Amino acid sequence: VKLYFQNGIWQKDLTDTKTIPDGVVIKSLSSVIASNPTQVLNKFKELDHSLEPMLALNQAEVFDGIELDIQQDLILDDPIEFIYLNNNEAFKNKDKTCQVANYRHILNIAKGANVKIVEHVDSSFATPSEKAIAHPKNILLNNIVWQIDLAEAARLDYLHYGKRHANPTDDLANANALVHYVKVNQAKD
Repeated sequence: VKLYFQNGIWQKDLTDTKTIPDGVVIKSLSSVIASNPTQVLNKFKELDHSLEPMLALNQAEVFDGIELDIQQDLILDDPIEFIYLNNNEAFKNKDKTCQVANYRHILNIAKGANVKIVEHVDSSFATPSEKAIAHPKNILLNNIVWQIDLAEAARLDYLHYGKRHANPTDDLANANALVHYVKVNQAKD
């Protein structure tokens, strides 16, 4: 399953829903917020953002992300991929030099389940026309927060992939930055 995100929003239309295995429920965080804001607010309160300014920014400005539920004893052989399309689209007709895309992902992995997550933060996924609008003084900051609850005997394998550049202007399409915050709660086995 490949989940695509662009400028703070899950691009559900790019997800092939036929590839979502039985026992996996994927919801847009924006739809969960709209249907049950109290539940989401309580989940957000689990993280103390008082000493983490980027976490506080994420909580205040998050637009979207994923709520992902994996059923009990489900073992997924193939990873669920989170792909961030950093195309600097946010800068068209704007004077801003830094745009922040805030994502919040909530994962609930039930007892005995086994899942692999692969996260791609790489502008090479953008189309050539999207790369052409990048500008060296335009930086897209991905502020990604993960809240992960692993039940007893659940397992999560997580791989983050992102290009790092000593000088982002050498590759204008990759003039992006990343703030990453991961909080995992694991039930005792």
